Amino acid sequence: MKIIRSGLFTIVIIQLAFSCGYKASDGDNETEVKPRTPVTVTTIEYSPIQEFIELNATSAYLQKSYIKANLTGYIKSANIHFGSFVNSGQTLFSLKT
Repeated sequence: MKIIRSGLFTIVIIQLAFSCGYKASDGDNETEVKPRTPVTVTTIEYSPIQEFIELNATSAYLQKSYIKANLTGYIKSANIHFGSFVNSGQTLFSLKT
Protein backbone atom coordinates (compact mmCIF):
# COMPACT_ATOMS: atom_id res chain seq x y z
CA MET A 1 0.00 0.00 0.00
CA LYS A 2 2.83 2.33 0.89
CA ILE A 3 4.60 1.52 -2.39
CA ILE A 4 1.45 2.25 -4.42
CA ARG A 5 1.01 5.65 -2.73
CA SER A 6 4.64 6.65 -3.29
CA GLY A 7 4.48 5.46 -6.95
CA LEU A 8 1.25 7.38 -7.54
CA PHE A 9 2.74 10.46 -5.89
CA THR A 10 5.84 10.22 -8.11
CA ILE A 11 3.72 9.94 -11.27
CA VAL A 12 1.67 12.99 -10.30
CA ILE A 13 4.83 15.04 -9.62
CA ILE A 14 6.35 14.04 -12.98
CA GLN A 15 3.14 14.94 -14.85
CA LEU A 16 3.04 18.33 -13.13
CA ALA A 17 6.68 19.02 -13.98
CA PHE A 18 6.19 18.25 -17.68
CA SER A 19 2.83 19.99 -18.02
CA CYS A 20 4.18 23.28 -16.62
CA GLY A 21 6.71 23.55 -19.44
CA TYR A 22 4.21 22.96 -22.30
CA LYS A 23 4.35 25.52 -25.11
CA ALA A 24 2.04 25.56 -28.12
CA SER A 25 3.61 25.18 -31.54
CA ASP A 26 3.70 28.16 -33.91
CA GLY A 27 1.11 26.54 -36.24
CA ASP A 28 -1.56 26.58 -33.48
CA ASN A 29 -1.11 30.26 -32.67
CA GLU A 30 -3.63 32.66 -34.19
CA THR A 31 -2.67 36.25 -34.84
CA GLU A 32 -3.75 38.43 -31.95
CA VAL A 33 -6.03 41.34 -32.82
CA LYS A 34 -5.88 44.24 -30.41
CA PRO A 35 -9.26 45.96 -29.98
CA ARG A 36 -9.34 49.60 -31.02
CA THR A 37 -11.82 52.35 -30.38
CA PRO A 38 -13.38 53.61 -33.64
CA VAL A 39 -12.48 57.26 -34.20
CA THR A 40 -13.90 59.63 -36.81
CA VAL A 41 -11.82 62.70 -37.65
CA THR A 42 -13.77 65.72 -38.89
CA THR A 43 -13.46 69.48 -39.24
CA ILE A 44 -15.31 72.35 -37.57
CA GLU A 45 -18.45 73.33 -39.42
CA TYR A 46 -20.68 76.37 -38.93
CA SER A 47 -24.23 75.50 -40.03
CA PRO A 48 -27.75 75.49 -38.58
CA ILE A 49 -28.81 72.56 -36.42
CA GLN A 50 -30.61 70.02 -38.57
CA GLU A 51 -31.79 67.64 -35.85
CA PHE A 52 -32.78 68.33 -32.28
CA ILE A 53 -34.69 66.67 -29.47
CA GLU A 54 -36.98 68.62 -27.16
CA LEU A 55 -37.33 67.14 -23.68
CA ASN A 56 -39.75 68.11 -20.92
CA ALA A 57 -38.01 68.28 -17.57
CA THR A 58 -38.43 69.53 -14.05
CA SER A 59 -35.45 70.87 -12.16
CA ALA A 60 -35.01 70.19 -8.47
CA TYR A 61 -32.49 71.81 -6.15
CA LEU A 62 -30.63 69.75 -3.60
CA GLN A 63 -30.57 72.59 -1.08
CA LYS A 64 -33.96 73.59 0.28
CA SER A 65 -34.57 76.29 2.86
CA TYR A 66 -37.79 76.65 4.81
CA ILE A 67 -39.23 80.05 5.71
CA LYS A 68 -40.46 80.54 9.27
CA ALA A 69 -42.10 83.46 11.03
CA ASN A 70 -41.81 84.32 14.73
CA LEU A 71 -45.46 85.36 14.96
CA THR A 72 -48.86 83.89 14.20
CA GLY A 73 -50.98 85.44 11.47
CA TYR A 74 -52.30 85.29 7.95
CA ILE A 75 -50.47 85.99 4.70
CA LYS A 76 -51.63 89.39 3.44
CA SER A 77 -49.55 89.45 0.24
CA ALA A 78 -46.76 87.47 -1.41
CA ASN A 79 -43.98 89.40 -3.15
CA ILE A 80 -42.46 86.37 -4.91
CA HIS A 81 -43.43 83.79 -7.50
CA PHE A 82 -42.87 80.05 -7.51
CA GLY A 83 -39.29 79.27 -8.64
CA SER A 84 -38.02 82.86 -8.43
CA PHE A 85 -34.56 83.69 -7.06
CA VAL A 86 -34.50 85.19 -3.56
CA ASN A 87 -31.85 87.47 -2.08
CA SER A 88 -30.94 87.93 1.55
CA GLY A 89 -33.05 90.63 3.26
CA GLN A 90 -35.73 90.62 0.55
CA THR A 91 -39.36 90.90 1.74
CA LEU A 92 -41.15 87.72 0.71
CA PHE A 93 -44.50 87.88 2.49
CA SER A 94 -46.57 90.46 4.36
CA LEU A 95 -48.31 88.99 7.42
CA LYS A 96 -51.48 90.25 9.15
CA THR A 97 -51.70 89.47 12.87
